[in-house]
Amino acid sequence: MAYAEYGAGSIFFTCFHNKAQTSDREKRLLQLLVVKQFSAKSHQSFEQAGKSLGLALDEIRSDLRR
Repeated sequence: MAYAEYGAGSIFFTCFHNKAQTSDREKRLLQLLVVKQFSAKSHQSFEQAGKSLGLALDEIRSDLRR
């Protein structure tokens, strides 16, 4: 995952997915990657960043453990 500021916004790039249809598991992993990058950039904890982005991290973690 790479991050760059662009104008008034930000760009997150990953080559993690390489097909048009991603599975639910892949989508959840991508969400976690974005939260990780966002938390580092915003100097927030992982949990705070997830909440700021409106993501239920406990639910995502639970889904990935299945």
